[in-house]
Amino acid sequence: MSIKDILSNDDSNEKYDSESATTESNKSSETQTLYTINPEILTRLYTNQSKEFIVNTMKPKAKQARKSLRLIISNLKQSQRMSQAISLGIPK
Repeated sequence: MSIKDILSNDDSNEKYDSESATTESNKSSETQTLYTINPEILTRLYTNQSKEFIVNTMKPKAKQARKSLRLIISNLKQSQRMSQAISLGIPK
């Protein structure tokens, strides 16, 4: 049993033309669709894969980036306070 047979789910003995996806019996009249994909399902699959990618890959990196930014900001604030204190002549 080939993939085309599974996808078409057709028990008749019609042969499929792989290039144009038509049956030989109705080749001149109408193209037959072997299968269709529901766009909503495709979107849901893509979204779930994206969420999984974000959770597994991006969130840990974002967490580390936020930590680094907090550290940088706190160091900048501390150095700003120290420079203000020095300019005012106040010892640490």
